[in-house]
Amino acid sequence: MPRMKAAIFVEPGRIVLDDKPIPDVDPLEPALATTASSPRCAREARSGCGG
Repeated sequence: MPRMKAAIFVEPGRIVLDDKPIPDVDPLEPALATTASSPRCAREARSGCGG
């Protein structure tokens, strides 16, 4: 099975690269799903200060 590199968030300040299998893609599903977040949450995600 083909593999790809994936960036995995482990904990604040630590992201690791790992080999993962390339998932099967359903042509009717969006390739990327997004969710909204408040500016406070986005700022916390960038700073790594959390909840």
